Amino acid sequence: MTPSQALTDELHWAFQGMTHNPPRDLDADILRVRFHSYRPRIRGPHAERYACPRCFLHHGERHELRSVSGTDEFDLLACAGCSNEFVIPFE
Repeated sequence: MTPSQALTDELHWAFQGMTHNPPRDLDADILRVRFHSYRPRIRGPHAERYACPRCFLHHGERHELRSVSGTDEFDLLACAGCSNEFVIPFE
């Protein structure tokens, strides 16, 4: 699984949870627009960078994920914006 696939899967899970129990301060139309416009990669001249799916869905912000640790089987990415961590399995 690529990092983009793993983060898109996470976005789907967060979106499903929010549609069943929507936050009072977030309009359903805005939520759908954010869901469909999320792009996991942040373009730049350096190494692959990825945006936090939860920050984008909840707040429309593109906080960069940083690698905090990992093993031979997965990488662990963390968001400074929301403190969530994402396990990215290697293919």
